[in-house]
Amino acid sequence: ILSCNGKNSSEKIKLTLNVEKIELTAKNNELIRDYRPDKIGFKTKLIITNVSNGVFNFDMWTCSFHQFLTTNTLNAKIFGPVRCDQNVISEIKLKPNEKIEYDFMILKDNDKNLTNTEDLENVKIGLTEIHTDWNLEKSVIDQADEQKKKNKKKIYWSNSVDIK
Repeated sequence: ILSCNGKNSSEKIKLTLNVEKIELTAKNNELIRDYRPDKIGFKTKLIITNVSNGVFNFDMWTCSFHQFLTTNTLNAKIFGPVRCDQNVISEIKLKPNEKIEYDFMILKDNDKNLTNTEDLENVKIGLTEIHTDWNLEKSVIDQADEQKKKNKKKIYWSNSVDIK
């Protein structure tokens, strides 16, 4: 069954990716200059919306949330927050139509000879769905790492953006 927007109605969440088209470089951005001077960055906002009729639970790092995110191309990388005091895995519970937002940068190589520009025309961000059992004696971090390594994991994909 397809909804009117053409998406499979079994999808529980929708990922909306927004990217500012201003190139951030070592010349105009402190984080790029200090950590990745060989890259060009773009400010990015990822909005995760629960489109199901029930509560959607997933686990996410408070600071290193990019560890559960991926791109659909090797030519674009996620550059997450670098200044954070408490990084723990927490359980996110989104009620129907509730949203959560994450801000980060998408990076591409400054050297155009290293980048396949066709891959940069349709960049998507994927969220790996991780669930840990918060009541077990086993570490939540260990459980999340085990799940991330499994081959059969659910990844939800965003819309595509052009960063070439």
